Amino acid sequence: MRSLLLAPLVVGLAYVAQETSPKRSATFGAATLEARGACDVRPENIACWDMDGAKSAELEDGIRGALSNGNEVQFRFGKKNRMLAFRRPQNMGFSYRVGTNTSLYGTWNVNGDPTTEFVRIPADPSDKQVVVTAQATIPSLKDEEIAFREGAVGQIDGRKVEIGAMIKVVPAKTPPNARPYYYGQPRPVDGWNVVMGISSKENEYLNWTYTALDSSGQPIKYVDAQGKPITAMKALALEPNIQANGNYPYPNGETPVPKPKAAMAFYQGGGPGPAFRALTNIDPKSIATLRIRASHTESADLGPFPLDPK
Repeated sequence: MRSLLLAPLVVGLAYVAQETSPKRSATFGAATLEARGACDVRPENIACWDMDGAKSAELEDGIRGALSNGNEVQFRFGKKNRMLAFRRPQNMGFSYRVGTNTSLYGTWNVNGDPTTEFVRIPADPSDKQVVVTAQATIPSLKDEEIAFREGAVGQIDGRKVEIGAMIKVVPAKTPPNARPYYYGQPRPVDGWNVVMGISSKENEYLNWTYTALDSSGQPIKYVDAQGKPITAMKALALEPNIQANGNYPYPNGETPVPKPKAAMAFYQGGGPGPAFRALTNIDPKSIATLRIRASHTESADLGPFPLDPK
């Protein structure tokens, strides 16, 4: 069923006023995102046009198909409400924004490979066209490893990485802004902060997952209260309630969480360069190599989209 949802008025979007040739596609890793056009969806009518402003029956059929699957049309009062159309690989997700900080929501997907994606945008009545920034996370083609010792340098996802200082963290003796937290409370276990340096681009955020390996090249999965690697059988013997989806019982905010005798090993951390602080409950002396599965974000501008047909 078609329905119209009112939402608060939003101001401050940055639109393009000048006439320029539209950028119709952008490459993200090995994938391509293609701009298709725009649609005006009203209770009594659906009209779509391509990047040149010419009528697009294909996009109109796509919008009707999305509506028939239960999608709802949202609009903002006093705005020129439009749905922008993109075509992307089925297995790759994108986020969209206008200007620096204004993210676009209300996305519909028409399944297939490639997938057609309709993104809602409320423009001002006087706006004629708009440029949209698309962003995607690009995984590296393979896992990479770096020796785990202070001063070690390696290449991860084409970026220089350096292992820095390793600092013991005892929650009760550590300033609040440097404590490791879990569900809003300090973790009930000692740990280590590891400084990591990276040659990332300005404002680039890196999404990395880590696996700590022992001297035989095997992943460290469990540790005792001192951070020494132990087997799964020993961990379960020491801590019968060890959890697969977390290291400690969920705190209720009143009863302190006791320090466990064993825990699942973790190594986590990340952020924008040139340096960040990672956290682990594994004694650094027990880590021989750090295996990293890297990914990074890329963005590109598409458009300008014509907000009205010819």
